[in-house]
Amino acid sequence: MSLPAKLIAQIDDITEREGYASRSEVIRKALRVLISEDAWLTNHQDTMFIATITVFYEDDASSTERLSAVFHKYTDLVKARTHSHLHSEYCLEVLVCHGKASEIKKLKNDLTVLRGIQELRVVTIKADAKES
Repeated sequence: MSLPAKLIAQIDDITEREGYASRSEVIRKALRVLISEDAWLTNHQDTMFIATITVFYEDDASSTERLSAVFHKYTDLVKARTHSHLHSEYCLEVLVCHGKASEIKKLKNDLTVLRGIQELRVVTIKADAKES
């Protein structure tokens, strides 16, 4: 496995600052979080959720076009969207979604694989409190 030097430096910083024994420990923890988040949406596919998807990405025309194409594919799911220019190189999009976990996961997956995406986070809340 190869990682960009900047990412390795960030992992090393977390390792030292948080007192992890090694880079491997930090990477294992990050992978567990990723797997856990994926399992949550996978195991609740037919459950209705309200979700926010926060996307941090490079601000260039091709990234914006690719994101826009994905957003338009999910117009029934995405209820609101906000965009912020953070500085000359990066933007932040926050999507408010309402739909089945399976659809939220498809949207997340379609966004995750786009070139230029630096980070993506999904926060979910069950849409029907009676389901709890």
